[in-house]
This record gives sequence, C-alpha cells and structure tokens, in this order.
Amino acid sequence: TIENRIFRSSYLLKLNKLPEYKTLIDSIITDLEHQKNQPFLLALAYENLSQYYFLRQDYATAIEKLEAGLQLIENLPFNNLKIKIYESLSRNYYALHNDAKYHQYNKLYNDVKTKTDSSSKEGIRYLVKLVETNQNKNIEFQKHLLLRSFWFLILILSLIILVLLTYFLLIKSKNKDLK
Repeated sequence: TIENRIFRSSYLLKLNKLPEYKTLIDSIITDLEHQKNQPFLLALAYENLSQYYFLRQDYATAIEKLEAGLQLIENLPFNNLKIKIYESLSRNYYALHNDAKYHQYNKLYNDVKTKTDSSSKEGIRYLVKLVETNQNKNIEFQKHLLLRSFWFLILILSLIILVLLTYFLLIKSKNKDLK
C-alpha cells in the first residue's frame, strides 16, 4: 500500500540511503498526484520529501514542498500532520533567517499543538470518567444480582424447612393415629 511505501521511504531517509529514498518518494508522489482523492497521504509524502531537501540544505525547495502539502490539508481536520508541517516550516524559515515567517509558523505550530494536546487530554478524561461510570454501574448490577440470589436462596431454604416441618408433623400425627 501507499502508506507502507511512505513508511519505507521514511526508513530509507533515516538510514541515509538518499538515492533510494528519493526514487521511492518521487514515485509515491507521482502515484498520489494521479489519484486526487488522497490529500492526507500526498501531504504526508510532501512533508516527508521536505525532510530530504532540509538535509541537503535546500530550504527553499523544502518550504515549497511543505506549502504544497499544507495547501492540500489546510481546510481538513488533519491537525497532527499540520503540526508536523508547521514545525518543519518554522525550522526551514529559521534556517533561512526569515524571522517573520519563522515566528508565524512557530506560533501556528504552538497554537495547533496546544489545542490538540488539550483535546487529547479532554478525551482521555472523558474516557476515564466513562470507564469509571461503567465500573460503578457494573458493581451496582453485581450487588443487585447478589441480593436477588440471596433472597431467592432464603425463599428456597424457607420452603424446604416448611415442607420438612409439614412432613414431620404429618408423620407424627400418623404415628399418633397408629397408637
């Protein structure tokens, strides 16, 4: 799949196998540009390619690739990829000594990262509360079942005692009749 190929290209980049990496990432981007329905993957591939240009110190081309990727997902809810692109853009502008653009993208990076982290923490709190509520309901249900089974046991034992008592009374009265 394309996802695996992108992962493989990242791995090649980390291994510093730049010629193999470049060939693979270029073929991935070509494939994705023909599909037109995979903006996230294409943006991810562009971000990946920008790392190659950053390593080669071709910051202008890296920025060009990052902005192409950002343009694809700007109005879509892919915040984690936006965070990665904003961070890369700020690093590239920092390397070019473009303070205005560096601060612009660094601020976007911090804002989106803070918002995403806050949402993640809120989601985790909600899940913890949901699990806690579920456990409490489960405990209540188990208590209810235990109470029901206890009363059922008491009823059965009472009936057994009543039947035995009646049986012994009948036997005793038969013994009296026989005498």
